[in-house]
Amino acid sequence: MLVGVDHSAYAFDAVAPASAVADAAAMPVRLFHAADDGESYGDYERQARRTGFPIEFTPAGPSPAARARALHQRSVIGDFLPVVTTHSRRVFTSSILGSTANELIVQATRPVMLFGPNHSTEVHRPSRVVCAVDGTEFSEIMVRRAATWSAAMQVPMWLVRSVNSDLDPALADEPNYLHDLAASLETSLGEVDWDVVHGRHPGRSIAEFANEQAGTLTVVTTHARRGLDRLRHGSVSAETVRRSTGPVLVYNPESPRG
Repeated sequence: MLVGVDHSAYAFDAVAPASAVADAAAMPVRLFHAADDGESYGDYERQARRTGFPIEFTPAGPSPAARARALHQRSVIGDFLPVVTTHSRRVFTSSILGSTANELIVQATRPVMLFGPNHSTEVHRPSRVVCAVDGTEFSEIMVRRAATWSAAMQVPMWLVRSVNSDLDPALADEPNYLHDLAASLETSLGEVDWDVVHGRHPGRSIAEFANEQAGTLTVVTTHARRGLDRLRHGSVSAETVRRSTGPVLVYNPESPRG
């Protein structure tokens, strides 16, 4: 697990809860800072010593895209899971915000763990994995990855789908999709729980469900659009990250490969 940190204490707040996930999954933890040219590393080294984890530095330049690229490249080289916090109240909604988290999601060829602006600094041992699906093959890409996390941490796995019954009342009474998807996994995973949540805003509903139980790791997919395109389309994954108190594992299956 490669935890990106910057000059704010906020970034270091996620180290302890991230390390709880890493410990449950038997993953090593390393801190990483993509630095401006000529930047002093002293403060980072002191804060890293307080966490008990090693830190490494890479000159990257001041832009969010450059910082994200450096973190992603290091995670690929070391086979790490990249982890970042995002304190924007409109998490990775527009490139105008200069969000390293947004750039990382756009660039990443692997899942990224995000801690949003409402994440809890309390340390909880992982208690379950919640994978959000919406009936599309795109969203189901992460189901197997979620199952891997569930098995590695030895915690239950949940499938959850958010339904706006105001738009499609029939969906509110049709849990067959989740039931069948859960059943298809039980041969290899054992029992898989599932639930349908209701609300006008899917990301909010998913986050509220996840927040009901401390120690939840939420798993979502994203198209990770930039700028005005994201503002027009909105983002379930962005809203999930923004409102979740626990970590959210985000993956963009459409990110460039190679």
